[in-house]
Parts: sequence; C-alpha cells; structure tokens
Amino acid sequence: MIDADGPEKRGGHQSTANSQEARESMHSETEHEDLRNKSVHLLHEIRQVKYKAGLLAHLAMENEVKEYVAHSVFESFLIHSRVVYEFLFQKRSYQTDIRADDFKEETDYLIPEPDSYLKEWARYMTDKRLMHLTTDRLEVAKHRWEINKIYEPLFSQIISFYRWVPDDHLCGDLIRVKNEDLGRFRALTPGNSFRAPWGYDVIVDTSGDHLRVTNRTDAGRRRLAS
Repeated sequence: MIDADGPEKRGGHQSTANSQEARESMHSETEHEDLRNKSVHLLHEIRQVKYKAGLLAHLAMENEVKEYVAHSVFESFLIHSRVVYEFLFQKRSYQTDIRADDFKEETDYLIPEPDSYLKEWARYMTDKRLMHLTTDRLEVAKHRWEINKIYEPLFSQIISFYRWVPDDHLCGDLIRVKNEDLGRFRALTPGNSFRAPWGYDVIVDTSGDHLRVTNRTDAGRRRLAS
C-alpha cells in the first residue's frame, strides 16, 4: 500500500510544526521581555512606597520637623502608594495601564478586594484631597490618617504578588528586591499578617493650619515647626 503521506509530505508537516513552535517561543520571549521592561517601573513605585513610609515613621519620632519637609514626604508617599494601589487592586481604564494581572500566566486571575480603610483612603485622600481640585474636598471630614493601615495592606498584597509572579517576568533588580522582601517577611512576621518594620503606629493629621506627623504613643503632642 502506498503511503499517501509520503516522506516529503510528512517532512513538510514536521517542518510546519517546528516553525509554529519557534514562532510561539519567540512570541513568548517577546511577551516576557515586555513584562520585564514594565517591572522596572513597578520596582521604582515599590521602592518609593517603602522609602517614603520609612521617612514618615522617622519623622514621627522627631521632636521638631519643618512642615514643608513633612508635606513633601507625605504627598510623595500618597502618590506612589496610589500607583501601587491601582496596580494591585484596580482594573485597567486604558489599554496602556499596567496591572498585576499582566504578570499572571493564568487567565482566570481575580483582582483582590482592598479593605474598607484602604478604599476610603484611595477615594478621599488621594482623589479628593490630592489629585483633584474639587468642592468634594469641603465634604471630606476625615483628616487623620494612619500610615500603617495604608502601608501594611499594600505591602501584604505585594508579598502575595511576589509569591506567584514568575521570575522570568521580572527585571533582575526586582527579583533581588523580591527575594530580600520575602526573606524579611518570613523572618520578621509570624503567620501571614504583615506588620510595618518600624514597630509603632504613624499618624498624619491634616486638620487645622498645620500638618502633624505623630506616633501612637505621642499622638496630639508632637507639632511640626512652621
């Protein structure tokens, strides 16, 4: 019996399959390189959240700090924290938005739900009092913000992101930071609840004529020098 799929035809099938695999491999590597490029900007935002939160914690223990310094640090913390919040907790509004689910290999990724304090902070503190000049500012009654309650759930979700994101989706510097952070988290935190490394509550009070940065044990007494 003559083989209808002769050696030339079978070889053609094999060549086509190999070409398809090569194209898919090239496409996959291109996607991974794109993710690594995106992760460079994610690394910057994560670093800024950590640095600015740490600076606020330091200011909270100082007896006297220039108010313009505290304002600058606080607003920088708010801006970078909001960027990370959107990356972790929000759907994209534009095709160019970078979100955590870009890095997930499964297509059924579920966006986590932030806690009520974090949602309130994102809507009222960053939207109404920072990013937009609006009459809604007059209706925002909350002026006292606990930095730990913003930083800790954000960083808990970053830790979760670190645990599932493949290393080949990240730039080298972010892989290093990821491993350092996971090491600290395992070493310093019991169970699965992340706690800020400074060990005390940091309060920012924006009511009145002056901004105050205080700690829990000294709230209400530590006033910034104008």
